[in-house]
Amino acid sequence: MRLFSILFQKFIDNRIHIALTAPALMWLWSRLLDHPFRIVDYVILTLVSAFICQWNRLTDEKEDRVNCPEDLEIAIRDRRWIQCYCFVAAASAITLIVVTATDWLVSASLLLAFSLGFFYSTPLLPGKNSRRIKDIFLFKNLSSGIGWSIGVVLYPALRSGYDPDGKLLLACLYMFLSATTYEIIWDMRDIRGDREAGVGTLPVVLGLPVAKGIVLGLQALAVLLIAVGMISGSLRMIWIFMALHSLMLVWTAFSLGGRLPSSRMLTQMMVIATIFFSLLVGVLALYRP
Repeated sequence: MRLFSILFQKFIDNRIHIALTAPALMWLWSRLLDHPFRIVDYVILTLVSAFICQWNRLTDEKEDRVNCPEDLEIAIRDRRWIQCYCFVAAASAITLIVVTATDWLVSASLLLAFSLGFFYSTPLLPGKNSRRIKDIFLFKNLSSGIGWSIGVVLYPALRSGYDPDGKLLLACLYMFLSATTYEIIWDMRDIRGDREAGVGTLPVVLGLPVAKGIVLGLQALAVLLIAVGMISGSLRMIWIFMALHSLMLVWTAFSLGGRLPSSRMLTQMMVIATIFFSLLVGVLALYRP
């Protein structure tokens, strides 16, 4: 049991669960769209996600000194290893994108998502006064929605020859709304450190009650989109499971700041639950109408 606890903590500390979210979501969307994605794109998106997760560990020092000092201590200790890891992951991902490119415009869309992830916590220009995407109110949330919807839905679908239609649009919109919601939830969790670091996130500027209301509104809109698609006959019944995913996000948001002792562990479990949910619904989609 102790060994499992140590391995699980390593799994969380190195943000492996966040990196694995990308291939899990790709599997989910490939099954919901009834169109297999290319294996190489699973590898590319895993590398991109891993790079962004690890790079952010090195660039959020001011906020992390308050939000997760233990994680920051580990990142500082392992800085050189993390930098090497990021270099290898980024170089491998870009090489695979270029070598396996079938449409340069489609490939450019993933490079855009890659750039949004990199500049999220890295200054856009050299100099002390240059801002990160993370410092730009509201755009920080929208950029995550754009990046994830391109990365795990639009890019792999178009690369594998999927003809754009209303179903793909609904998938992209749902992913955009949900990734934006995830970002708001993480901002809610990190409100104390962000406030002290002067990062004007949505919860810092508008407060937790308003942030929770926005999460509820975004997910209500996501469920409405799914309902409209199902009523119109363009979506299969299996899509109804996405409402459970939306419910999980709303429950997590409204649980933050409540009786649960560790909001950080709560959000980590939310990510792990998303992985298992994606895998399970993807399998069900193979056999359900």
